[in-house]
Amino acid sequence: AHARVQAATAAPGEWPAVYAADAETLLPTERMPIARAQAGEEFDNEIVWAGEPGSPNRRALAVTSRLLTDEHGAPEGSIVVSNDVTAELKALKARDDLVASVSHELRTPLTSILGYVDLALGDDLPPETIAKLEIVERNSSRLLELIGDIIVANRDGDANLVLRPTDSDIGAIVEASAESLEPRAKERDVTVHIDTVEHV
Repeated sequence: AHARVQAATAAPGEWPAVYAADAETLLPTERMPIARAQAGEEFDNEIVWAGEPGSPNRRALAVTSRLLTDEHGAPEGSIVVSNDVTAELKALKARDDLVASVSHELRTPLTSILGYVDLALGDDLPPETIAKLEIVERNSSRLLELIGDIIVANRDGDANLVLRPTDSDIGAIVEASAESLEPRAKERDVTVHIDTVEHV
């Protein structure tokens, strides 16, 4: 694969087929790594695929080019280095596919849970039951938001996480956490006291 991409001895018209990072777009001759290097261009870890789509011998390469100069700083040629990154890219794709699949599989039942909780809250229920359903609704909504964040992060790849600080009532956060823990705490005969929590 390295030789196919770095076929420096071949005439431009004889260079083998090389595809872009998306593995589907055939690179024109002038955009192939060796042609760009011969034109004096420098680049780092550009991903290209050598081999036809569907071929078992197809390889992904990360190609880097550096311009060489003589002692006077005049261009003297280029050096092109390629690394086989096929296994890494296949592993990343498998991870992304898994995350996307799991995220969507979780989102569907959570949406259903929220719909039924919303319907139940519309009924004439005892205050204690309403309080418990509101806990289910709040935690399900939070999970749905987290799943949405995972899907966006998975889709955007290397996109930076943007944090937007907001004023929050720490007391309310503690109370919500205690409410969520209550069923498990009761199973273990544990009592969580939050009487002294202040709303700050």
